[in-house]
Amino acid sequence: MVDFRQLTELDVAGLETFAEQWALVHQKLHRMRDAYESAVVTPLEDGEWAGKGGEAATKYCARIRWDFDAVDAEVKALRKYIDVEADGSAGTAGVKGLEGHQRAVLDLQRQAREQGMTVTPAGQVTWDDTPGVSPGYFDALGEQADIADGLEKQIQAHLRQATEIDEELARNLKVVFGTQDNFETEDRRYGVLPPTEHDRRVWNQLHNVVLLGLVKQGNDHAAWLLQHYLDGDGKTVEAPVQDMLDDMPSFREQVAKSVAEVGKGPDGPFTTGWTTTAPDLRRDGKGGQDWYYSFNHFQYRLVGEKHGDQVDYHVEIRKRYDWGIPSEHRRDLEKDSPVLDVDFEQADIAHLNTTGKARDFDVIGSSGPKTATV
Repeated sequence: MVDFRQLTELDVAGLETFAEQWALVHQKLHRMRDAYESAVVTPLEDGEWAGKGGEAATKYCARIRWDFDAVDAEVKALRKYIDVEADGSAGTAGVKGLEGHQRAVLDLQRQAREQGMTVTPAGQVTWDDTPGVSPGYFDALGEQADIADGLEKQIQAHLRQATEIDEELARNLKVVFGTQDNFETEDRRYGVLPPTEHDRRVWNQLHNVVLLGLVKQGNDHAAWLLQHYLDGDGKTVEAPVQDMLDDMPSFREQVAKSVAEVGKGPDGPFTTGWTTTAPDLRRDGKGGQDWYYSFNHFQYRLVGEKHGDQVDYHVEIRKRYDWGIPSEHRRDLEKDSPVLDVDFEQADIAHLNTTGKARDFDVIGSSGPKTATV
């Protein structure tokens, strides 16, 4: 866990500088890519080398150009990611992120010092409570204890949030460039590369290990969607929205809040904007776990008509079923989860779409008609 001293001494400006160095890498890559395209790819595409040999060379060199684009996308994503995590925004003007937590604990330390207190490296607030002889000493002691407790709770909250950022950075920086086997997934084109032995191994592990684990744990919707991905036809599937509402109390609550907002508006037909949500694993229990493994985040909206205090509506959802590419630095699937016996980097699974071993697809769905009084 990040401690108080580490957070207060963190060189946030150094993180910003580190991020800017990647901007220079991006510029160099861009120049190299353009030079390579004009000197090599364009002449080949213009037919300067005819025949089967020229066709093979054109495809090979076009793939190298594609690789330049993939690495460049990953470099840009890395720069933005570090920059935003440092201070909560692009550039150097942000006051959130790690810098925000640093500023907050430094201010809390100042408040503690004004009370004659100190903050330990572990984030505990202490003071000299040697018994005194002045009248009202014990009343003052109680007040001091309350002040120290309040400051310490705030400091600990910032340390926990800084630790979450630190742990997320540690996880995500490992996958931001992908591997030799999967970094070419950046533009999500389908079936543009031949499958490798690595792809076949990943497909088999997903089909023979992960699917079995999902079914064994009762995550039937997640198994159904993964099977559709591995089948590779790419057809849109329709999710059972009523099952989602039944399985996830947190989703029902969000829909109820959206209905209440509609109730504040004028009478007549309405379509709300799309709202992103996800299962709350602590509250939704087993049903939430199934939808978490199905697609985690998804979007929903309400469509219907308002008549006075009555709202007639249905719930629509949408989701693009795909797996994380390196520049998105989505978290790996880890062996210690309830349904996995193997570790997966998400880009390895996404690469199955690139090689035609599986295929991304759209998920849509609509509930039946509903009525609410607002």
